[in-house]
Amino acid sequence: MTEPAIVPVIVARAGRAEDIPFLARIIEIASTPPFPQSPLRQVLDPVDTSTLPFLEVVLAEDAFAWGLIADFVVLTVDGNPAAACAVFLPDAGNRHPLRMDRMPAVAARLGWDGARLQAFRAAYDSAFTPEDEAMLTPLAGAILEAVGVLPEFRGLGLGDRLMQEAKAAARVKGAADLAVGAIAGNDPAHRLYARHFAPVVTFHAAHFDGQFPGETKYRAVLAA
Repeated sequence: MTEPAIVPVIVARAGRAEDIPFLARIIEIASTPPFPQSPLRQVLDPVDTSTLPFLEVVLAEDAFAWGLIADFVVLTVDGNPAAACAVFLPDAGNRHPLRMDRMPAVAARLGWDGARLQAFRAAYDSAFTPEDEAMLTPLAGAILEAVGVLPEFRGLGLGDRLMQEAKAAARVKGAADLAVGAIAGNDPAHRLYARHFAPVVTFHAAHFDGQFPGETKYRAVLAA
């Protein structure tokens, strides 16, 4: 007699402080495709700091501008954190991923001296050029970022569930619409977003003089 299939229990909840190591992995996963490694490496190489410890401190110090810990939607599978995304209201004064006013606190926890903090700032500033500004302009009342599923939990439909939960979280925040971007070449992200959003605008590689592969912005109007 065939044993009945065991259906995993999937639960959505807000991010918590104890999720920080998990959320750091999610941010790294989300920021890597289609690149061989996360672009954060080019910012951290000059200060000889690994990506995950850096992200953990950034989250702990509320320095991630694309979502505080409580802005993350976490999906657990049988009680284990498995997937997450950040849903946040954009800050008109800062479109880049980090809150630079929080970086001295981050530097202190990482043991950076003044020279290393200055080197980080220089690398960070060079990574975000004026050509990025149009691409980083918010296209909706709420923004979706840092979408990721741990490799061991892929194939369970968690990406689609995240999109549903992200829209619900945006409505709770009072947003009328939700936007997300996918870098050219990140085909799984494009397929996922095309199922839940409508494409709005594409910035091609030529916009960045070939220094960046380009990105498509997607937007969804949220039901009341």
